[in-house]
Amino acid sequence: MYENEHQSMKAIANVLHISPTTVLSVLRRQHVTRRTISDAVSIKYEKVSGIARCVPLRVLNPHEEHLKIAGVMLYWGEGTKAIGGVRFANSDPHMITLFLSFLRTVCKVHDAKIRAIVHRYPDNDQEELESFWIKITGLRKEQFYPQYVHVGKPGTYGTRTQYGTISIMYNDTRLQREILKWMDEYGRKLLQ
Repeated sequence: MYENEHQSMKAIANVLHISPTTVLSVLRRQHVTRRTISDAVSIKYEKVSGIARCVPLRVLNPHEEHLKIAGVMLYWGEGTKAIGGVRFANSDPHMITLFLSFLRTVCKVHDAKIRAIVHRYPDNDQEELESFWIKITGLRKEQFYPQYVHVGKPGTYGTRTQYGTISIMYNDTRLQREILKWMDEYGRKLLQ
């Protein structure tokens, strides 16, 4: 029930009319690895939404392999390494397009679970930015969080960022760990 049906310990306890601590004891005796909180949340989301967890491709054609390398290298440079889900931010539309292609093609993420937030400066036009990034990402307006405005900061790093910066988010720590593992593997190969 725990491994195959992905039921919670509490649900199993209720069905079997035993305490959750008894379920935990049995799992320990059987050397069953407990799910992380992130895995439990993902399973619950999957049951409620009907959207299955993403399963990255294992066998890749040459194009997919190049895309994987590019996506991992982009994440190495601009992705969040602290565990908490996939987070990638940049202001370059080509990098954003490439990273999303990596997520969709290699990682097999579900578009409905992708979220984004645009960081802009007071001198950026909010509607123009929204339209621009919707077109670039192929996401729906509902998938964007309200824009973050950097108040009191100029819209430049030496040159003005015309379309602000966008953060792409996919709330799956399992996938993030996989990307970090790929990053480590490529890093070791390249630094030999």
